[in-house]
Amino acid sequence: MRVYAYPTTSLGDIGRMMTAKQCPGPNSSKWSPCSVGRVIRNPASVKCDHAVYKYFKNLGVNIINPLKDFNGEHGGMLVGKKGAVTKGALDSKGATFAIGNWPGYIDSALWLGCQKKLDTNEKVASNDGPRNSWLTGLMKCGDCGRSVMVRKYKRKSDGETVRTLRCRGKDFLDCNIKPQMRIEQIEGSVQNELEKLLERCKPAPFNNANETNELELELIRIDESVTNLMQVLKTQKVSTLTVGYINQELEKLTETKKKLMEEKRNINRESIFPPKIIFSALNKNDKRAVAFSYLETVVVYEDSISLIWKK
Repeated sequence: MRVYAYPTTSLGDIGRMMTAKQCPGPNSSKWSPCSVGRVIRNPASVKCDHAVYKYFKNLGVNIINPLKDFNGEHGGMLVGKKGAVTKGALDSKGATFAIGNWPGYIDSALWLGCQKKLDTNEKVASNDGPRNSWLTGLMKCGDCGRSVMVRKYKRKSDGETVRTLRCRGKDFLDCNIKPQMRIEQIEGSVQNELEKLLERCKPAPFNNANETNELELELIRIDESVTNLMQVLKTQKVSTLTVGYINQELEKLTETKKKLMEEKRNINRESIFPPKIIFSALNKNDKRAVAFSYLETVVVYEDSISLIWKK
């Protein structure tokens, strides 16, 4: 898991490493990238805490255990249709998650970071061009809306390696755009915008997971309690006495949440902050990871581009 967390490590790299060590795969003597991905997706080894709870809750997975069981000590088990450890199956409502009775040994931050990297890989897995540009998978044609590919070849006249842009709409004969900008110009423009954004961003602190987990769990409990009380208020048959009681509870919960948020801010002040990201110093894989974190699409026109940021 730690090896895959490095930006430059691929599923294929880990598969080849396991095969070289003569560790047999689940179905053969060799490990395929798909098999490695399934192992990394499996939550059996992660220390299930509030962050893991939020992850599966946001995906719409049915969680059997109560919130208090997510104490960061035990691993978890995901049950569903075949292939439920893939991102597509996790998005469905048919998957169910439960805390196991065995100890977890992988920190949730490491495991969740690997899940995010897997999601990025899946988004561009069908494209053969990430090696040609760190923007591949993000660029869309401003005319037809299809993907803009980066092709690389050696020029016969002087042997120089040249990168060119080509819209997938050309294959369907329904796109008239002829990009005048070179990919180097587009990468430079996008890099400038990302550098401006990173300059404004405050780096997230490294918090002690054990110190903050209980606080995060309490904040989740408060949010769920507020949601339940609001659902009661929406019902038609609520007496005036009940409304008064609910309002009092909401005030108490709000006040408690304010105190917890202040405590959380105090913890953050004492935390160690990582150095700021210097985008120009990153390698191609790291640039791609940053770009996919902030950008939804880079729209390519004849002689200009437009950036659509993630919300």
